Amino acid sequence: MTVHDIVEIKSSKYSILFNKIKQKMIYSSLQNANSIISVSNQTTNEIKNLEDRSIFTIYNGITKLKQKTEIEDILILDKYYLKANQYFIFVGSLLRHKNLLNLLKAFKAFCEFNIDYKLVLAGKEGNAITEIKNYISKNQMQKNDSLNWIFRRI
Repeated sequence: MTVHDIVEIKSSKYSILFNKIKQKMIYSSLQNANSIISVSNQTTNEIKNLEDRSIFTIYNGITKLKQKTEIEDILILDKYYLKANQYFIFVGSLLRHKNLLNLLKAFKAFCEFNIDYKLVLAGKEGNAITEIKNYISKNQMQKNDSLNWIFRRI
């Protein structure tokens, strides 16, 4: 059995009955698997808290990426009003468990001493989007043009 994440055991975004069924299925799968492979040390540690047995950590592989030309890089930076080496990027769904409010707080503190940087949030809107937008609005982070949004609905 290969486990990418077990956040669903802690999550309660569905009905109580559905969450219980989902948790029971995950526990049962872990207990009945001949061997367990995890894709990160974090997930391995979380599984070990649930199931006391040997777990193999094997990281996800990657495909060699096509090297972009300098012109392609410049066009992408220009499209999103970014300067080379002056931005941070978060890539992933905007979900509460990914601690994005702390990312915004840290970036806000960083910008008090480094005004030329931007934070790019790239990915799918998730269950944290309202909290994120409220924090950005409350702290006027869009007014100083320090934040870029790149959302794509999937």
